[in-house]
Amino acid sequence: MKKDINISESSVNWKGKKITGSHTGTINFQSGFLTMEGENITGGSFVIDMTNPKMPISIAASAFSFNIVNVNIQAFGIFYFTEYSDAWTDCYIFNTGVCIFLLGMYINIKSDYLIVSLRKNKGPGYHLPNKFLHKYISAPNYFGEIIEWIGWAILTWSLSGFVFAIWTIANLVPRAFTHHKWYQENFSDYPKNRKAIIPGII
Repeated sequence: MKKDINISESSVNWKGKKITGSHTGTINFQSGFLTMEGENITGGSFVIDMTNPKMPISIAASAFSFNIVNVNIQAFGIFYFTEYSDAWTDCYIFNTGVCIFLLGMYINIKSDYLIVSLRKNKGPGYHLPNKFLHKYISAPNYFGEIIEWIGWAILTWSLSGFVFAIWTIANLVPRAFTHHKWYQENFSDYPKNRKAIIPGII
């Protein structure tokens, strides 16, 4: 016997965890049914609405708060605790840092864009990315972000910049490994030679 679910009263409640805490959210169903034999569930099928998932206000608030704190730390570190010569912006260290920062930004933005475009082209849900740096690592957006903040540390040549770069690495590398493991568990055809966050290494 087949029983349709009541989509107005059904949803998926999720909880995501990371080193610094956790957050929760709700995703609604588009449709779904269960197959029954007496009182036993023997199967079923569900379509989840991923076009407009609800984001808890705590996520936005924590992101806003973190950026306010980080901006102040960077500003104080640069303007009050670091000295620069008048020719600093002409120095090779500064210009090298700018180039590294821009490279990381490009990798970060392009990697995210490719994930978003997969959902636009193939529909809601998760799909296996195979373009750009996705061919070599599972988390190229994290890789790009790490490169960005290493570039920032170099171009500012400040303690606050280097501390934030280290914090970014400590935060994103474990997340990249979790990301990589999820892909391996959910895609049977996931490339065996694809690394987690650094091409050809880890």
